Amino acid sequence: MARPLASPDPLLEPAVDPRPLLLTRLDEVLRGSRSPVDEVERALGAARRSSGLNAYITLMGERALLRAREIEREIGVGRPAGLLAGIPISLKDNIYTKGVRTTMASEIYVDNVPSVSADIVGALEDEDAIIVGKANMHELASGVTGVSSHFGPQRNPVDPERIAGGSSGGSAISVATGSAYASVGTDTAGSVRIPAALCGVVGYKPSYASISLNGVFPLAWSLDTAGVLARTVPDAAYVAVVLMGRRRPYGLVSERYVDLGAIARGADPKGVRLGYLKVDEGAGPVNRAFMGAVSRLDSEGFGLEPVDLDLDAVTEYYKIIRYAEAAAVHAENFRKRPGAFSPDVAELVRIGMGISAADYLNALRIRRQLVAEVRARLSRFDAVATPTLPLTAPRISEVSDASSALAFRAEATRHTILASFAGLPAISLPMGEVEGLPAGIQLMGDVDGDGRLLEVARAVEVALA
Repeated sequence: MARPLASPDPLLEPAVDPRPLLLTRLDEVLRGSRSPVDEVERALGAARRSSGLNAYITLMGERALLRAREIEREIGVGRPAGLLAGIPISLKDNIYTKGVRTTMASEIYVDNVPSVSADIVGALEDEDAIIVGKANMHELASGVTGVSSHFGPQRNPVDPERIAGGSSGGSAISVATGSAYASVGTDTAGSVRIPAALCGVVGYKPSYASISLNGVFPLAWSLDTAGVLARTVPDAAYVAVVLMGRRRPYGLVSERYVDLGAIARGADPKGVRLGYLKVDEGAGPVNRAFMGAVSRLDSEGFGLEPVDLDLDAVTEYYKIIRYAEAAAVHAENFRKRPGAFSPDVAELVRIGMGISAADYLNALRIRRQLVAEVRARLSRFDAVATPTLPLTAPRISEVSDASSALAFRAEATRHTILASFAGLPAISLPMGEVEGLPAGIQLMGDVDGDGRLLEVARAVEVALA
């Protein structure tokens, strides 16, 4: 695993659009041309101005400013700065933060104040990142609309009457509105990638078990992955590498080498083998935009080839595993306080509680077979592209009841489930606007192929900018 560079200078050249925002601000802080205190004040101001979007459950303003002053003094006396010195970052509110309530956006945990922090928090704070707040989310990370939250729905920064997506909706809003240069969320079926696509930012889910989940409230333990939202691919990659430097749980994934300099430069399109899912352009404007993006990448020299993916089989067995594992997490609370769960979240718990041990174990067995088939099919590509989701953000009123929320979930996760099911790295990039709303293109790589995936993603990001 590459360690981030002592200076971000090599990651900022050549200066091509979209330019890495986090890395630029980090470089300015380290050079002394920007103040950590000013950066935090700017971030908190952005959070207050966009408060109507409901991005945060807890804004940590006083604590963030105190830490910013400490970092500024330390830099001023020549102390070596951390790898994220003075950079405002938000955290999804299922990541435990010592002394700060961590609610999972649930009535059940509304007063939960952890006595310890997650490994993610330790990794960020050790490198002088400044956590500005705990981001709103879909309750218990069990949904993709962001509407079901004890603290109210998250609202899209482009149109506040529409959803921001979920379950890491507040994280996406915080990055899109500038109250954080990056946010750490979690992704079990697309919960980083879907809100990234709907809010017009980058959302990166690394290979399974790349980032420690110690101190992160679980949804489905064999699928959960921490991920990073940011404005550009190099920014997301940089933060992810800081987090990957921590001890990883389970020991299931071998160490990988990630060359941050190569990611910043991006892959040479002419050397990229890019598979793409051929979608029905008559099925909606996002699909048409995706095929238009494929044509544009073809004109840029990418080596393109259509690929078939058996998404229906993957989805069938994914659901069994995800619902059963989530039910195991929530069964005791659900029996005691069923009314404390939002209707759509409660329905998924009920489904999970009805899954037998035999069906769960059989799904795990078939999962190994399907994953082997998927990896064999994708092995000849550097990455495979799909629409992140085939829809733009619906109005909050259109997905506010359980049945409509679950119907939207089925459509929104159609392309994102595969990477979670197989443990693949995946990233959502902005694909421009469709009928005035953001849409995303997803790229998936092979397990432990994060470095190459991110190099390709940067090349695609530049080509589509």
